[in-house]
Amino acid sequence: MIYPRKILIKLDGKNYFSWREQVDANLTSHNLKQFLVNHAIPNRYANESDRAGGIVTKEYKQWFLQDQMLVPWLMPSISIGIFPSVLHCSHLWEVWERVHQHMGSDLTLVRHIRSKLKNTKKKETQSISEYVDSIRYVVDCLAEMGESVCEQEHIEAILEGLPEEYDAMAKVIRTRENPSIILAESLLLLNEAQTQKQKIPGRGSSRSL
Repeated sequence: MIYPRKILIKLDGKNYFSWREQVDANLTSHNLKQFLVNHAIPNRYANESDRAGGIVTKEYKQWFLQDQMLVPWLMPSISIGIFPSVLHCSHLWEVWERVHQHMGSDLTLVRHIRSKLKNTKKKETQSISEYVDSIRYVVDCLAEMGESVCEQEHIEAILEGLPEEYDAMAKVIRTRENPSIILAESLLLLNEAQTQKQKIPGRGSSRSL
């Protein structure tokens, strides 16, 4: 029987994606991922005669022993707040499904927040700093729920919500190779300063002598 490495993350409702990823990777690396689904269970009896005599197949015995080792392996990684929902589960696939069901509302919330990340637009009254902070807040909310946002996606969310006057600078940022958040914010702040300067009466136009 195979006993995977201990799950270092304790599922607490805010880190579901990180927990799920570690469980999935751990089982996959030990070729045990099939224990997460009930349709992978071998036939318990080879035929009706064996069923009547209580003779279980060798494949089912091996599956059952491995499964019963995996259940107590996974249970300690589930916090007290979620544990009651999996308390009476006998098999690993049952634990896995119950956790998914329990986290269903959180998954809906994550989808809502991700949608907000893609659809947040800079308001006319917002400064670039305020707008960038509003995007960062959404990214931080996702991170707290275990849903990380890569730097490229973060930058793209910022650029997508900008008005037309930032199109030229957005193009400059997109053409950079692996731009950082810091660089993108700095260039946008520079663009903002230049735009505001041009709006000041007498700026950007030549004076007659």
